[in-house]
Amino acid sequence: MNIFNRPPSISEDTLQYALYPGSQLSNKASVTLLATCIRDYIDALLYGFIWHRDTFELKAAEDSVANNWFLKGRMRVGDSIDDEWCTIWLLREISSKWDLVIR
Repeated sequence: MNIFNRPPSISEDTLQYALYPGSQLSNKASVTLLATCIRDYIDALLYGFIWHRDTFELKAAEDSVANNWFLKGRMRVGDSIDDEWCTIWLLREISSKWDLVIR
């Protein structure tokens, strides 16, 4: 099998992102609470914004290798470049408010 000819793991109209909090927020409860705080912050920033397909989402996920929790999200943006840029802007705003590593 040629590794350069494999189909992409997600479709090209989908954004996938992960937010890794510091080691002080390593359990599921604290990461879930952080997701709620971020969601409230986003709702205040984007009051009245209408997404093209999927809304910005965050959910807790476990990293079995590092044995800690992080936040992940995935959204289909379709043909709307505005949704892609809005998501990038949101991730930038989130990272300026909370100490996170975003991938």
